[in-house]
Amino acid sequence: MKKGVVFGAGGTGRHVFEMSRDSVEILCFVDSDETKWGGVIEGKEIKKPETLKSLDVDVVLLGTLMGLDEVPQQLKAMGIPPEKLDRSYVELSVKSRILFLQRYAERVYKEGIRGSVAEAGVYRGEFARHINRCFPDRTCYLFDTFEGFTEYDISREQEESLTFANHLKNVNVEETLSKMPKRENIIVKIGRFPETAKGIDDTFAFVNLDMDLYEPTIGGLRFFYPRMAEGGVILVHDYFNKVYPNIEKSVEDFEKELGRRLYKAPVGDDITMAIIR
Repeated sequence: MKKGVVFGAGGTGRHVFEMSRDSVEILCFVDSDETKWGGVIEGKEIKKPETLKSLDVDVVLLGTLMGLDEVPQQLKAMGIPPEKLDRSYVELSVKSRILFLQRYAERVYKEGIRGSVAEAGVYRGEFARHINRCFPDRTCYLFDTFEGFTEYDISREQEESLTFANHLKNVNVEETLSKMPKRENIIVKIGRFPETAKGIDDTFAFVNLDMDLYEPTIGGLRFFYPRMAEGGVILVHDYFNKVYPNIEKSVEDFEKELGRRLYKAPVGDDITMAIIR
């Protein structure tokens, strides 16, 4: 069996670990976030990237959605051959979700589906910039604390999820906004969602919920679903991610509140569910 390391100690890294553990002997996780060093995932220690210089591994499994460009550069700087990096899972996940967004946007314009667009859980804006690009004439709301999770939400979360969810801090808002191709259409709402949505009286064609925790996610469904245009879509990121079991539960509990099932379909990226209004 090949020996390997997962680069990325967040939810995606854990998911990659689960997907590959039968074919690759995972020695450890590595992550650029020093606050994670020394932690443990499934009995595997989280170490700093420089550890790779002294490890004899056959493969480095990319386990961060934000690392498609950054990680190859880091490995190159450490003298690690590029052929050792396996980014197949992350490439499939990222490209599938972007392709879904592009094709759906085409249908929005062809069928005349009205409404603004939004993302709740923006982080560094990597997916938000594609939303902004695919809907160039639509108001685009971006909701995030840009400081990680609030103590209230953390206190109500299952311990298993918190092991991988308590991150996403130290985000430069201006740097995030600089990535937006149609910045004039952006409305930023900084703070805890859904409090930051108060006063918004709008209809939505597309929404991406990527908030990792139960309370913000079900809050997002409660706020956006009644405001979706007919044919509108809400993407619920991490729905199929076992690291965040409360995401699927938030959808199930929202269905119980409605008293009926939602129209749902997997996006094809292995972790996201689409809800169709």
